[in-house]
Amino acid sequence: MHEILSQDKTLFTESVKNYQKLVDILIESKNEDEISAISYSDIAEIMGYSQTWVRKAMKRLNTEDACIKMIATAKYVVNYTNILLKGVFFEISKLIIEFCMVPELILKKEAEIAAEQGISLKTIQMLKSYHLWKHVSHTPHQLPYSSKKRAKVS
Repeated sequence: MHEILSQDKTLFTESVKNYQKLVDILIESKNEDEISAISYSDIAEIMGYSQTWVRKAMKRLNTEDACIKMIATAKYVVNYTNILLKGVFFEISKLIIEFCMVPELILKKEAEIAAEQGISLKTIQMLKSYHLWKHVSHTPHQLPYSSKKRAKVS
């Protein structure tokens, strides 16, 4: 995974690296019972981010399924170790491929794409936040920024 990500520095690849680092920190802090016992503040200090970022990142990782389950204060169970093989980043990666194969998919409404793909609307919004549509389209076109407004991408 890291060989692919090291070749390209985009918001998406850097985000994947950061979210994977968060999961790796939790894995490294597992005890003999497979429970990660580490506080938001300790994770934040290791990563160099705020506790709020850590809390929100855990929530984002759980957008499609339970990657990280909080079982008590500062105690977690990590359900899978590679975020590109399962979960929200896996779904975003699948969408990137789908958009490359079917560029007109980008023109559909967010809710329609989410329903067709069987994923959360939040996952579609995360995809858009990474500006990936610029990379998956070969020609400029209209993109749905919301169901009410459209903007041109150059």
